[in-house]
Amino acid sequence: MTSEWLKSNATHNGDKLAFRELMLQRAINGFLKFSEFKNALFFDRSIVDLYGYSLLIKNNFNQGLKNAINSYRYNSIVALFPPWQEIYCNDHERKQDFQEAIATYKAIKAGYRVCGYTILEVPKDTIVKRAHFIIDN
Repeated sequence: MTSEWLKSNATHNGDKLAFRELMLQRAINGFLKFSEFKNALFFDRSIVDLYGYSLLIKNNFNQGLKNAINSYRYNSIVALFPPWQEIYCNDHERKQDFQEAIATYKAIKAGYRVCGYTILEVPKDTIVKRAHFIIDN
C-alpha cells in the first residue's frame, strides 16, 4: 500500500468502494506488468481477491470488476494460505483482527471458487515445507 492511500479515506476502514477500486487498478497494473514473464510467478494478491472483498463488505461488484476477472486470468490452480493464529500479527498497515482475517480468507476462497479456480490450500508448516508443497502440486 502506498503512503498516498494511507493518507486518503480510500481504506478498508474508510471508503471501502474507493479502496476496492484502487486495489483493482493496482492488481490490473501488476498483472499487465508481468504478463510477458515466462517463468513461474506468484502474486500476493489478485484481481479475484476483490470479488471476495466485495462479498466481505457486502457490496455488489461492478461491471469493471467483472470484466477484469474475466479478462485477466491467472493459472487455474491458486495456492491459498489460511489464517494461522500462531504467526498472525498486526502492524500500522494490517489492522484486521484475527476473526476478520478468517472472514476475509473465507470470502476470498469463495471468490476463487465462483470464478472457476481450483484451490490448493497450503498447510501450516515450515516455510521450506510449504514451498515444496506448492512446487509439488
